[in-house]
Amino acid sequence: MTTRKRNEFLDLAPSDDEDNDRGYDSEAAEESKARISKRRRTQTQDDESDQSDNDSVASDEDLKLSKSKGKAKKPQQRSEEDVISDNDDEQQETSGTQYLDVTEQETKSSKRKPLDKGKPPKKNKTGVVYLSSLPPYLKPFALKSMLEARSFGPITKVFLSPSVRPASAPRRRSNKRKTYTDGWVEFASKKTAKLCAETLNASIVGGRKGGWYHDDVWNMKYLKGFKWGDLMEQVQRERQEREAKQRIEDARARKEDKVFLQGVETGKVLDGMQRKNEEKKKRKMESGDAGGQQTEELKVRRTFKQNEVKKGRHTIKDGEAALEDDTKRVLGKIF
Repeated sequence: MTTRKRNEFLDLAPSDDEDNDRGYDSEAAEESKARISKRRRTQTQDDESDQSDNDSVASDEDLKLSKSKGKAKKPQQRSEEDVISDNDDEQQETSGTQYLDVTEQETKSSKRKPLDKGKPPKKNKTGVVYLSSLPPYLKPFALKSMLEARSFGPITKVFLSPSVRPASAPRRRSNKRKTYTDGWVEFASKKTAKLCAETLNASIVGGRKGGWYHDDVWNMKYLKGFKWGDLMEQVQRERQEREAKQRIEDARARKEDKVFLQGVETGKVLDGMQRKNEEKKKRKMESGDAGGQQTEELKVRRTFKQNEVKKGRHTIKDGEAALEDDTKRVLGKIF
């Protein structure tokens, strides 16, 4: 590219005087025109060459980018195809496994035996033994261990009813151990319950010779046809009765307390009224409204009317009875 040595726009325009001095030269004018056209051509060619260079550079960069994208797209497309093929294979495998699973389930279900609906449910074969008396301070766990030590088991449930102290009994201070009056023991089988009641009834507890319960006697009885549910119903019934009695007693006590408090309040009111009356009398005596004379307290005199007692027939004389008959006859004629 040629560089301009001279700027036409910055140069001063030639004046008319100079032209007139030099005169008009056609050859010089033609040469100057040719130079100007040549310069324009060279400028346009240079601009076109620059644009072509830029276009070529841009086209090269676009080609590189398109090649890189094509290379990147090809493995993606291949990977997608591989994934689709893998998915098809997996679906085939799963369908095959599902088919196998179905066959296995069918074989398992075929092996299962049908339930016997005709069989009745298992019966409750437990037995209950009643203990009418227990050694003092014997705990339920100790009773269970003592019976199981004599090979009477297995024991499923134990229930001991605590002793109720009467209200008149002295208050217990030091001893905190509980005493039980009677109890029930449930065995897993009726045979063991019967055997336990037959062997241990009316025999000593035994065990270690110096033990606490060695000399106490067992009092047992097998309850035929008695189940633990019946015992719970009885216990609940007794508890409800006891609670009902307690509620009745509490209601009676509350009523008595209420009546007593009402009597106390009325007594206080009457005492206050009497006190006020006495104070009024004292003020009247001090003020001299009664003429200086002290009025004595008026005592209330009560009069009673006696009812007349009618005489019976055995007390009436004969003459009086005749008069009464006559009077009745006369009165009957008049009225």
